[in-house]
Amino acid sequence: MQDLLFTNTIAAPRGVEVPAPNTAMKKNILVIDWSNIFFRTLYMHQIIGGPKTSENYTRKEDLVSFGHKLCVDVLSIINTFRPDFVVIATDSEGAWRKQLLMNPDGTTDYKKGREKDPNINWEALYNVSNQIREILREKVTAIVASCEHAEADDIVALIKETVWQSQDMPHNMIVISADADLRQLIEFDEQTHQFCIVYNITTRPKTKTRRLYVPAGFMEWLTNTTTDIFFSNYDPMQQMMKNIIEQNKQIEPFLENPNEIVLSKIFCGDDSDAVPSVYNYYRNGRAQRVTPAKYKKICEMLNITDTASLIQQTPNLSQVIEKVCKIRPDDVDFNERILRQRRLVELDSKLFPKEIADYRETIHYMLEMNPGTVHTYCPFRAQDILKGSDFEGGDKREALEAEVFRDFERMTGKKTENLTVGGKIIQKKVSIDVPGTTIKKTSGALDINDILSNSLF
Repeated sequence: MQDLLFTNTIAAPRGVEVPAPNTAMKKNILVIDWSNIFFRTLYMHQIIGGPKTSENYTRKEDLVSFGHKLCVDVLSIINTFRPDFVVIATDSEGAWRKQLLMNPDGTTDYKKGREKDPNINWEALYNVSNQIREILREKVTAIVASCEHAEADDIVALIKETVWQSQDMPHNMIVISADADLRQLIEFDEQTHQFCIVYNITTRPKTKTRRLYVPAGFMEWLTNTTTDIFFSNYDPMQQMMKNIIEQNKQIEPFLENPNEIVLSKIFCGDDSDAVPSVYNYYRNGRAQRVTPAKYKKICEMLNITDTASLIQQTPNLSQVIEKVCKIRPDDVDFNERILRQRRLVELDSKLFPKEIADYRETIHYMLEMNPGTVHTYCPFRAQDILKGSDFEGGDKREALEAEVFRDFERMTGKKTENLTVGGKIIQKKVSIDVPGTTIKKTSGALDINDILSNSLF
């Protein structure tokens, strides 16, 4: 494999010598929420070039094509941020939070309703996922982090605590995930400029941008252009992050309040994970819950701004909830209820089972022992990384183009005719409207390059 040497050249004022990031700056850790990117890639693959509904990943060529796309997505992210370390955070079976919402019949309400399509060959897809992870571990020196009964969110939180509290590795973190839960981890240290930010690679349909969630301190630091005449306060990491954003126009820095993320989930619950609100009740025969508007009113009345102030004000919750919800919550012990809610949604190792919290030591060891040479090999190319594997050659463009519009028809129920594919007029499309994409109604010819222009492909 021939790798291109990345020299970490950073734009700086004339006459100012800027050292390489891995020697003069904190190192950057790219943490990938693996399940999140796996399902995103699977969804995109089913839209563009995926298998027929009747096949559902039973053919080897479809599995090879999916594996290639998964690798391309991951490498695109790595090439964008050029990190010193890559960590892949994975989910484990039997998530410990399921025990917090157990029913008398032994079932759990936690993340209920997430049934997978029984017609898809999940075993084969997960096997592909495992193979791609191993390839990335070998070729990109990626760390694969997994702990029994822990979710990927737990792993990401442990990584953040490890680098945030360690004197010997005070690294920065860039988390790759569309999961809003992880945004509670964003942070910026005003003194050291250490940061943890979250990047959602899903393109927003209206703006065609991908949000980089950052706290207020990071946004101020990023946009600050003040330097003294001797450039003694010149920050090479700040310039590096600016360059990354300028070179990737789709990245949209977006201000987020991490405290609001966790507090809103504690009070209002999380429908995506089937987490109930802090208090559910009935009025006039109808089910009610703490809504976002009620949550904000409760926080205003008690001056709750973070989990610390929430804990302090918990003894007063019952009285305030009675005023806001107009019902007396005599049937709830709010000390126990708040603890349950925090364990369900807050990513703090103090709330984790001991065996999971102790995994922090393993994370520290893996980071310490990892060579951390990823940044010297960018940009990575999928054809090089996958050379000699079962997924070599999975990027056949003609095979991809031949399948594109068959899948549009399957999703939309609309027929295609006289469309331009790869520069050749094959069919003409009157209208296309694909859910979850930026592709909307068009007239005339639609080229495959237009379709892929806002994707990682």
